[in-house]
Amino acid sequence: KIGLPSPRYAIRHALGQLHEYRYFLKHFDAKLCVLLEQKPDDALIAYAEIELQLMVAWMREGVFDCGPSTKRTFSDSGLVL
Repeated sequence: KIGLPSPRYAIRHALGQLHEYRYFLKHFDAKLCVLLEQKPDDALIAYAEIELQLMVAWMREGVFDCGPSTKRTFSDSGLVL
């Protein structure tokens, strides 16, 4: 299939890269965020945010959007979406 990778595949691929960057750059307390090209289904958002402890964001019609836990994290940091 030619086109965008599925959100599930993109999260799997990004997970390893993000943990590798955090380790080698020695930013052990960094919050990790995956920016996707399309909105994943709600179950995948919950899995990534809760189980994997990732922030999950995507663009929808040119507007930045994200999962509920990610939105709270951004809000707590002073970023309003």
